[in-house]
Amino acid sequence: VACSRARSAELQSLREAWLLGHPSPPSSASSSSAAQSMPAEGGRGTEVLRVVSYNVLADTYRHSWLDIFPYCNPAFYRPELRLQHARFELANYDSDILCLQEIDRRWFENYWNLHFGYDGYIGHYTEKVGQKSTEGCALFVRKDAF
Repeated sequence: VACSRARSAELQSLREAWLLGHPSPPSSASSSSAAQSMPAEGGRGTEVLRVVSYNVLADTYRHSWLDIFPYCNPAFYRPELRLQHARFELANYDSDILCLQEIDRRWFENYWNLHFGYDGYIGHYTEKVGQKSTEGCALFVRKDAF
């Protein structure tokens, strides 16, 4: 997903505030720049389709995360926190089509499909083929996008 540095900084600020449990509204400077670069609510028109692809890191590979992500606080490895953090970020992209990789089957059924369903998406899960696995990819499509 490509976004401006200002939008990226704004999303990072929102993530940090949310994780701390003390959300604060964006500053007026970032709000005005975001308002200038993004259309008004519901004003995308039919010529714009927003597609997001995101790797949510399957629990299956948790044993290797410390080597791959040494800068990450291990407290964030817990799915109860990691999935909420990812969902919060994904909701801010306001996508029409959402492609998720490394989705654990149980988390698709018990978390992703449920929550994105509330947000107006239809979801489909496909497990990896050719290997014994409990993870795969999920595709979510916003019902009112088409």
